[in-house]
Amino acid sequence: TLSNGDIVSLNITATGTCISSTTASSNQMSAQKLAHTPTTIWTETFGTGTSGTLTYAGYTNGKGLTFACNTTGNSLDIRTSNASPVGGSNVFFPTFASGGSSTKFLVISGINTTLPGSFPNKLSFYFGSNNTAGTYTSNDFQVEYSLDGSNYYPMTFPNIVTTGSPAWTASAVTVDQTLPLGSNVRVRFTSSSQSFRLDDIKLVGYTTADAAITPSVTPEFCATGTVQLVSSPTAT
Repeated sequence: TLSNGDIVSLNITATGTCISSTTASSNQMSAQKLAHTPTTIWTETFGTGTSGTLTYAGYTNGKGLTFACNTTGNSLDIRTSNASPVGGSNVFFPTFASGGSSTKFLVISGINTTLPGSFPNKLSFYFGSNNTAGTYTSNDFQVEYSLDGSNYYPMTFPNIVTTGSPAWTASAVTVDQTLPLGSNVRVRFTSSSQSFRLDDIKLVGYTTADAAITPSVTPEFCATGTVQLVSSPTAT
């Protein structure tokens, strides 16, 4: 099964009299493609407790990741109220506080994407819009990465749709880009207006391997016809 983005190259050896560029017979056809095997690198469920994100002791990623947030105005905290579809605690991004900062952010540091199986990768998260169901974009909520902790670059994701009360996404939102290679990659989630929630932040890595692709039968291309290619291993 070929997936979007797979690269396939064919080596066709012509035999007999069918040697034109549009018709060729072959007793050997081979190809290589990228086979992907997803493996969860870490998941942060935020446990089952409550506290400020700077003092919380219930992180569950098991990788020693560090968490930081804005410290002016209404700071972020860990709550058990309005639980996400996966349950347990979640991170609450409060609304603007008078005299404080209107920008609320959560930074996760210490992500090592140079480890085996950590690159390429995909970041995902559950998103809650508190009690207001609706559609949200990068104008409402931003996801960014940084290699140095100072310069952050935007990452894109599909429009977020929340339903129900409390309003959450029915499944995880997956970021479009891969986190770059680095021993201390940072990810920053930022809300600049409304109150939002995050839960079950996950990074999945993909190990790669060459997959041989062979025809199911010996193909003959002297006339119009088709041949089925079989991949081993099959990409997922």
